[in-house]
Amino acid sequence: WSPRQSAWVASLAPEGREGIFLALLSLKGLITTIPSNAFNGLLNAAFNPNCEVCRDKLGHFCDTPSAVDNHATCVSPKIVCAGRGFSPALTAANLSSLHCPASCRECTGWKGEPRLMWLVVLLTSVSSPLMVACT
Repeated sequence: WSPRQSAWVASLAPEGREGIFLALLSLKGLITTIPSNAFNGLLNAAFNPNCEVCRDKLGHFCDTPSAVDNHATCVSPKIVCAGRGFSPALTAANLSSLHCPASCRECTGWKGEPRLMWLVVLLTSVSSPLMVACT
């Protein structure tokens, strides 16, 4: 949001045509939103994947230890996280040996590359002005 730029664009417009000029000004934001959101999704999928085996089907983490049917298991606010589709690490023989993850980083078997992802973001950010300057 840039009020000075909007005021400047409106001052350039012929009288009665300010709306068209302001619409063209906001077109830049519309055009860049779709590719940037897609790029964000690709980066997250590649370098920061979801840990579905440590979450219930609603996306809540199975982060609360609980005793269910004489077994220690992790539960989410809505669902018992045991059985098919869940990590075997979410169940244990007793509550004291059970570790329930509250994030993907704590989930057994999850691997992410956050440093590499931020390196890609940095290189993309640095290269954009250089590409504009060189053209």
